[in-house]
Amino acid sequence: MKEAEDLIRQNYLESLGIIFFRISDLDVKINLDSVMQNLEDFIIQKFAFGL
Repeated sequence: MKEAEDLIRQNYLESLGIIFFRISDLDVKINLDSVMQNLEDFIIQKFAFGL
């Protein structure tokens, strides 16, 4: 049920132009370096071309 509510909320926020980068808390705990690299790549992909 919570996942369905999260998806509804995410869809609404995305309709307002908000972009999501989803990661699990477990990834942050055990693989932070990879998470940080993925976040950097995401930011570059989504926002660097607008510069």
